[in-house]
Amino acid sequence: MNKLVVHMGPHKTGSTYIQKRLHENKQALQDAGISYPDAYYLFFGHHYLLNALNGNESSSSIRKNFDSKVAPANNIIISSENFISLTKSGLVKLKEAFDDYEIFIIYYIRRPSLRVLSRWHEEVKQGGVVSAESYFVNHLFRPMQSSEVNNFRHVSVAASVFGRDSIKLVDYDTALVENNMLSFVFLAMGSEAVVSDVGESVNKMASLSEIEIIRFSNFSALRAGKLKGANVRNAFYSIYDEHYEKIKRLSDEIQGFFNEIALGDTSFDKAIHNILINEYRDVLLNKPSSLHEEIKTVPSSNWMMDTGLVNAASEIAGFVLSNLEEVAVE
Repeated sequence: MNKLVVHMGPHKTGSTYIQKRLHENKQALQDAGISYPDAYYLFFGHHYLLNALNGNESSSSIRKNFDSKVAPANNIIISSENFISLTKSGLVKLKEAFDDYEIFIIYYIRRPSLRVLSRWHEEVKQGGVVSAESYFVNHLFRPMQSSEVNNFRHVSVAASVFGRDSIKLVDYDTALVENNMLSFVFLAMGSEAVVSDVGESVNKMASLSEIEIIRFSNFSALRAGKLKGANVRNAFYSIYDEHYEKIKRLSDEIQGFFNEIALGDTSFDKAIHNILINEYRDVLLNKPSSLHEEIKTVPSSNWMMDTGLVNAASEIAGFVLSNLEEVAVE
């Protein structure tokens, strides 16, 4: 029976790196009898498949689209960090679409306090306006009820659909240290690694003070009715070199409003770690990482109470919005 490996992410656990390596080595995969197909494809992953599975498209239609892209004898790998948002009915539809495949679901588990900080950063890059403080409070007030903190909520649903033996977990922090992130995608299907891991960082975190300037610009674009996904982030970096001195000066000032917080060893990090060890150790593909405290500096929105800094940010936001208009004209 052919095998289908579904890489579910989630966000900020090396997904872009994994997808990029698979994308760049499609021919090597094909030669080894593994397809990384173009169906529902966006950038490096299968991000359009989420809406098809959660929406009204039938399982037979989805399968037909994949069959047109996959050689009959091939195993398949599909990947999207957005799959973490699949509903139970979406997971059932995926199972129905590939009912003649042996399906394996792979998740990467990361210490949640560190992942939440990375997720806030990513949300702002994609047009978010919520402050770091508010984002933390929203997800950490009831951490075990937050899908951003407790990924095991989705793991348990997937296990109820595909069976526990189909679930494969990877400790992200261990894989990061050992530089074998990608190898577990192949291990999940019982294969040797066709594509090797490389010491490459993809989708790196930008300066958090610059992220604050982007967040302020998102506000400005939202008020002007011009905010659309990551368009502000893209415009910001297109004017970055021209206005570097002003951006650097404001960025340095904003850093004076940062707070130090201890992450990586919080109570909910320990709770998630205990679930991994006590309830899912049998489906963990690598060794669990040890918890340890990491001091991170996190921006406070109090800098927006300084009139001079707000004026400086407004000037930069003006440059960004002007660039949005130029892009729109083009």
